[in-house]
Amino acid sequence: MDNVKAFADSLNQKLGGIVGVSEDEKSLIVPSDEILKVLKEIKENTDFTFLEDVTAVDYPDNLTVVYHLMSLKDA
Repeated sequence: MDNVKAFADSLNQKLGGIVGVSEDEKSLIVPSDEILKVLKEIKENTDFTFLEDVTAVDYPDNLTVVYHLMSLKDA
């Protein structure tokens, strides 16, 4: 999925390389202390302006928070 990688690259150019891409290349990985900065950049400068869902996954060694963002532009 080249679109996710390209999106991460675009964010990294603006935010200094803090965004990673998951192994399956379907998700962005953001350090918890940088999430507000990344979400603000996405909301202000992309069509992903709707926070559809926030959930968490409890892994044995960590807790992962998942944000589902959506574009309503062509909805």
